[in-house]
Amino acid sequence: MDYIIDSTPEQLHSTGGIALAGTIFERIQLGTDETGRTLKYPYILRALAGLFVQGRTRYEEIGLFREDALFPQSLGLPFVPAPETLRLYLEQMIDQQNEVQQAVRCANQRLLQRAPLRLVEGKASRYLPLDIDTPVLDNSKSHKEGVSRTYQQVDGYHPILSYLGAEGYIVTA
Repeated sequence: MDYIIDSTPEQLHSTGGIALAGTIFERIQLGTDETGRTLKYPYILRALAGLFVQGRTRYEEIGLFREDALFPQSLGLPFVPAPETLRLYLEQMIDQQNEVQQAVRCANQRLLQRAPLRLVEGKASRYLPLDIDTPVLDNSKSHKEGVSRTYQQVDGYHPILSYLGAEGYIVTA
């Protein structure tokens, strides 16, 4: 078979999983606590989670999705914030840090309650896999306070993520 390979000035990025992620975020009510109270900026949390789903770890990369109609539609976002706006909203959410952590924990609990977890069979026992990772959030050029040097030699943060079960459900601490 012959292939024709052409170039384009357009930026291409895979968005295959974003619709599924948006449906999951909606079902687990990402951005609400156990009482159903919604965070002040729930769409910022969904936008950031959408970046993680796309394999993006820098908040500046939200700019790649500003012209993408599927990204905000899938995640239920009223708009895709500019990188600077996303950073400002994240800074404003610092005052709500406990509420944000509680909302993420509640979303994790809702996900795990709905998710069938399969054990991995070993020779002597059965195991529930738990893989822990720390992706780097690169904030090198942001001049933001509180960032520090990471193992990848950039200034940034390391959120701790874990993947539970053979299916790899993401669970945050």
